[in-house]
Amino acid sequence: MFRTILVAYDGTRDTYCAVRRCMQLPSSSETRIHLVCVAERSVFEHLADYFHLSEPRSDAHPALQRLHRQLDAGVDDLKSFHEHVSKHLRTGDPLDEIEKMIRELHPDLIIVGHSKKIPSVTGLGRKMIDIRLAERVHCSLLIASD
Repeated sequence: MFRTILVAYDGTRDTYCAVRRCMQLPSSSETRIHLVCVAERSVFEHLADYFHLSEPRSDAHPALQRLHRQLDAGVDDLKSFHEHVSKHLRTGDPLDEIEKMIRELHPDLIIVGHSKKIPSVTGLGRKMIDIRLAERVHCSLLIASD
């Protein structure tokens, strides 16, 4: 039985398989599931950092609104099977943000999605799950696919 599970989800069908796999796992009242979605930073956000401008409001970005809706839907689906589900929407490089979440949460299991259509392991933002991530985690890593 896993106590803390981190599920990486980017709102796509390819990574939703990670959510479905998590729904299939047995859980107890102590199991905590963290659904994380990472929005890659836009060119404007990089320029804003460079020029020390304030970032635009999240509600000004339709893509961010879509991610919020998809993240909420994923949380709702998980809550039908698991009692304690938290959502996390991060901005930045997907691999870096996943690694930060791992350091914060110390999960027992990490679940990421994989598309059979693409000949490499993919996850958040369709970036390759770098082998360095697997080398840095000290827990089980489940790569889910349909």
